[in-house]
Amino acid sequence: MLKNCSKADLKVIATELGLAFDKKVTIVQLLDLIQKSNYYKKDIEFVERLVNSTIEERKHLEEIALEKAKAEQGQMNLEQIKLERVKAELEL
Repeated sequence: MLKNCSKADLKVIATELGLAFDKKVTIVQLLDLIQKSNYYKKDIEFVERLVNSTIEERKHLEEIALEKAKAEQGQMNLEQIKLERVKAELEL
């Protein structure tokens, strides 16, 4: 269940579960912290839903960022074309 989580995902999950951890925590420490928590022991289905929603949210945000980057690149390409046209007109 936790194998597809990034370190950032694990930090979000641990925070949502109210678990305290150091800024320099490792992935192994986060996994251990989550797996030893009362939520994990008593309501693993809840933790599983939390994991799935955390991963889905991260992927959604990554898709939005990618779309934004593509749109910005397209806008830059358009501006470059306009600039080249102006240069060509000035040379005439």
